[in-house]
Amino acid sequence: MTSVKSMMFEHNLQQQVSQHFVRSASSSLHWENMVKENLDTISRNPAETLWPRDTLFKYLQLMEALQDNLEERTRIVKLASQVILQIHDT
Repeated sequence: MTSVKSMMFEHNLQQQVSQHFVRSASSSLHWENMVKENLDTISRNPAETLWPRDTLFKYLQLMEALQDNLEERTRIVKLASQVILQIHDT
């Protein structure tokens, strides 16, 4: 009886994690589409912009932090998938 409950728990957990990844992928796709639309709009209406140095520096700092966050997210997703596989194997 315990093994049946354990198997049901694992299956439920796998479904929840899978649904989370699907939602996450869906929002990523939405984000990509929004970025493409904005880039198309900007490319159709070119205008030269000169940023103040402090604003440009802050922007570059934020982009570096974003890159770090994306790398960390990638590592977390890989770890989560490994955990799911280990749970499935046991």
